[in-house]
Amino acid sequence: MLISLFKDVAPPVVLAGGIVWAGANYLLIAPKIAERVVAADHLDQCRADQESLIAQAGKDAVAGLELPSIDPAQELALRQVEGLMNSPLMGWARGASQGMDRMLGIDIDGTLAAAREQVEEARRAGQASFDRAKKRLEEKTKTQLASAGDLCTCAAGEAIEQTRTDWALFTGSLTLYVPATVSGFDREIGTVLKAGACQDREASS
Repeated sequence: MLISLFKDVAPPVVLAGGIVWAGANYLLIAPKIAERVVAADHLDQCRADQESLIAQAGKDAVAGLELPSIDPAQELALRQVEGLMNSPLMGWARGASQGMDRMLGIDIDGTLAAAREQVEEARRAGQASFDRAKKRLEEKTKTQLASAGDLCTCAAGEAIEQTRTDWALFTGSLTLYVPATVSGFDREIGTVLKAGACQDREASS
C-alpha cells in the first residue's frame, strides 16, 4: 500500500533508488556505522562502569565471608584454667604437694597444653579456610575484571542488532534523524547486560 502511494508521486527510478538505499543501510551501512559510533562513544564508559561494579561486588563478597572463630566459651574457660594454674597460689600448692599430681598419673600441664593446641589448631584451620575462600573470590573478581571489555563488546553487538532498524533510519537520513535508542545507546547496552546473555557466554567460554 505504502509503495503504491509512492508510485503516484515519485518516478520509478527514485522509488527504486530509495528502496536500494534503505536496504543498503539496514544490511550494510548501519551496522558498520553503529559499531564505529559505539566503539568511539560508548564502550569505554561501559567498561569503566562494569569494572566499578565488578570491583565493588568482589569487595562485598569478601566482606560477607564469615570470619574464622572458635567457641568463645571454650576459649574463656581455657584461659581461666591457664591463669589459675600459672598463679602464685597454684605454684605454692604444687610445691607443697611435692609432685603428687605426677605420682597419681595426673599430667595437668600436659592436659592444658593439649587443650591449648586443640584450640590453636581449630583457629589455624578456620583461618586457612577463610584465606582459601577469600583467594577464590579475589581470583574470580580478577577474571571478571579482565573480561569486562569483552562483556561490553558482546552487549554492544547484541544491542546494535536489536536496534538495527533505528540505526538504519539514523544513517539513511544522513544523521538528520536520531532515534532515542541511538542517542541513548548506553541504556540499550545496559538492558542487554541486565538480561545476562553475555555474562552466560563469558562464563561458558
